[in-house]
Amino acid sequence: MTRETTDAGRLELADLPRAAFSVRIVDTKQSLQGALQALATFATYHRFPQTALAHSQVAIDEIVTNIFSHGYDESSGIVELDVGLRGEFLELRIIDEAHQFNPLEQAKPELDLEIEDRPIGGLGVHIVLSLIDEVEYSWTGGKNLLRLRKRVVATQTP
Repeated sequence: MTRETTDAGRLELADLPRAAFSVRIVDTKQSLQGALQALATFATYHRFPQTALAHSQVAIDEIVTNIFSHGYDESSGIVELDVGLRGEFLELRIIDEAHQFNPLEQAKPELDLEIEDRPIGGLGVHIVLSLIDEVEYSWTGGKNLLRLRKRVVATQTP
């Protein structure tokens, strides 16, 4: 499996590896946009369905934005995004050294309440969980690891 790690803000899209790649996202909108564009290029090369790409991009944007907004203190941090294919799935691994946070342990938002009556927070995690097929979290060696899997190949029905 080919793997390359590079800073998302300086990613050369023409040089993206074919099977997998990694990007480092620094606390800038430009860096996040570079990572999302790299994923789009990867998806185009592998002919992912447009909805699978869009769902994956929304999930990455939401998670990475939350890491930088809430996970790191005043110091800036780095988020590593590993992208690869595993059978019928696009696998995204989001790794950071921010405060430990397991999004799978968060309470589900109360969507039946009026917007003014809802507590703040949790809706982004809910959206990610509704868009992605499989989500796993672990805390290892002082790092958050969130693994997302999105089906990108349609299954055959008999």
